[in-house]
Amino acid sequence: MGLDLFKLRVFVTVVDRGGYSATAEHLGLAQSTVSFHVRSLEQRYAVPLMPYEHRAVGCLGAGLGGGSIKQRGSCWPRRSSSSG
Repeated sequence: MGLDLFKLRVFVTVVDRGGYSATAEHLGLAQSTVSFHVRSLEQRYAVPLMPYEHRAVGCLGAGLGGGSIKQRGSCWPRRSSSSG
């Protein structure tokens, strides 16, 4: 079975929005559904993606960097804008 792109979208939105509640509101889902999709990805690939401590959301493992979103602003590398 291939990668579920919706689950991946949910995960990316959690990282971008900085939390489960903001993601749930943005995508029109229940917070428990957002959590289910993230944990489903973690179980499928046997990799912890999110730390579950101190209510701070960040990303872990799988080459996603690390640290807290609140500390780093984002787990994703910044895109450089070039003029040509």
